[in-house]
Amino acid sequence: MAEERVFKGSGGAAGIARGPVLVLQRSHDCPEKAPQGRPSDEWAAFEAAQAEAIARVDMMLDEAKSFADDEAHSPQGTAIFESYEAILRDPVLVNLVKSDIFNARVSAGFAVWNALGRIRGILEGVQSPHIAEKSVDLENVRGLLLEELGANESEGLAPSLSLVGAVVVATLLSPQEMLKLVRARVAAIVCEQGSRNSHVAILARNFNIPAVLGARGVLAGAQSALAAGADASLFLVDGSAGVVVANPSSDTQRTFEARRAYWKLLGKELHERARLPALTTDGQHVEVFANADSSLETSAISAAYADGVGLFRMESYFLSRTELPSEADVTREISALAAAFPSKPVTIRLLDAGADKSIPALSARLVAKGLVSEVEALTNPMGLRGVRVLLRDTELLQMQCRAAVRANSRGNVRVMIPFVTGLEEVEQVRTALMEAWQAVSRETPGLSGKTHTSRPQTPTVPVLGVMIETPAAVALADLLANEVGFFSIGTNDLTQHTLVIDRASAEVSKCADAAHPALLRFLSRTVEAANEAGIPVSLCGEAASEAPYAELLIGLGLRQLSCSPHAIPLLKETIRSIDAAEAHRFVTALKKEKTLEGVRALLQSRFRERFGTVLEPEDASLIAVKGSQKASA
Repeated sequence: MAEERVFKGSGGAAGIARGPVLVLQRSHDCPEKAPQGRPSDEWAAFEAAQAEAIARVDMMLDEAKSFADDEAHSPQGTAIFESYEAILRDPVLVNLVKSDIFNARVSAGFAVWNALGRIRGILEGVQSPHIAEKSVDLENVRGLLLEELGANESEGLAPSLSLVGAVVVATLLSPQEMLKLVRARVAAIVCEQGSRNSHVAILARNFNIPAVLGARGVLAGAQSALAAGADASLFLVDGSAGVVVANPSSDTQRTFEARRAYWKLLGKELHERARLPALTTDGQHVEVFANADSSLETSAISAAYADGVGLFRMESYFLSRTELPSEADVTREISALAAAFPSKPVTIRLLDAGADKSIPALSARLVAKGLVSEVEALTNPMGLRGVRVLLRDTELLQMQCRAAVRANSRGNVRVMIPFVTGLEEVEQVRTALMEAWQAVSRETPGLSGKTHTSRPQTPTVPVLGVMIETPAAVALADLLANEVGFFSIGTNDLTQHTLVIDRASAEVSKCADAAHPALLRFLSRTVEAANEAGIPVSLCGEAASEAPYAELLIGLGLRQLSCSPHAIPLLKETIRSIDAAEAHRFVTALKKEKTLEGVRALLQSRFRERFGTVLEPEDASLIAVKGSQKASA
């Protein structure tokens, strides 16, 4: 009899499901190199395939939008298909294919395979999760083109009874495959590769399908289960904990069913209560903002009842395009966000390019203008990134500042400087912002007579703030607080640079924790500096999306948290269970812990003891605990 097996990955989309496993595999054979006809014939075949692929993408885009409209889901995933169309039309791709067909005398299929492979190879040389997702996009577009050329068999994922209610296991799924699975009403998605930032995860969250990504060994486990017979093919998926259980025991199934029933009821209650303010038990109001990557997310954020946008990542907007956006494009994007929250703050982080956020079009521009010597200069995490890049390319900085000013007709737009390490950087950006205001005011009658101070506060000049994400910024926090209108703590980068840990490294990334004793002291110092200067301070790193950190952050004095949209209902509910004064006393004791392990142990026990009964049934974490102890591959 087959034994129960547990696989651990990353929670891609919250939810709990069960069903028979279905394995999806695909082949990636290189097309024949030799052409079937003349170069002109192969080129005509490519152009026809390109047109058909664009038409298919347009249909998928319409379908994604219809799902969002019909089923009250977020349209965020539609941006994925828009990026597909941009790739299909990209002149770089078209020229590479044309060159191979006419100069190398190869088939259209081989030219497509080769061109997209070369582009993908360049991107994969950059260690970045954002760029990695672009690499997956290229692979999916290559599959579309090859199918249209008849050089690659279709995956054959038409809706069928075998898919309904199934747990689909694959290496990784393309967005077009995901749409087919959504239409077929599968129970859950499990992939060996990918992360919670992958397009599979985005679409799964869009359509409320539980998903686990990066579950190593699950494909082989699923194949073994199928080989053992129908009795062993039952899979349980917990997208919240990132756990997959194959051939679960009777005890595990009972625990799982209790957890699933509880979370179904709790999820409904949380969303009903999410429109209410997040008040601690002693009456402290904690504003819960949302992090956003595009204006397309505004529906999801509004549905989750955010108090505003605490972080709009400008680089994500740039990364979704094959060419640099124009000033009009950026203005429209920021204006859409500001309009979605007319009476709430919308915080725009200026472009944070460089290091692991490489933007090929920007890199090429900087090299062509002689602002950097080579593209590699932008990939060094200790080199050119964030505000350093903007101060090299002042035209790019000015463009974003003008866009923010134009979009600030309601007075709710704030501008934030990334990767600050010195006061001179703030002053230079402030100068650029004021010059942008003056330029826009000359175009807009009535603005030129308005006055402004060194800390922009007028309705047309966005409030200027800084990201606190470097040790230097923490050391200068008291000085910076007197020069800007707000702080936003970026725990992701602050943790990485304080602990000298590369988050992409599997060897040391497990030690990258905002609860580290060194980080606790840095966070405390930053909050104190902001409070003394009388400016608001928020935290927008991943720690804000994790409910167990809520009491820690409130105890540190934070009253603004910005998190992923899907995390808002649970975070608000957790906050409502916290006594702010007691949280402060708890953090005072927590600071005495000398090791990360000690801090983690106190946080976990505290969370289970004080909030576990609110957020999950008594033994609901059984599967997650078993996953951490028994993960196999």
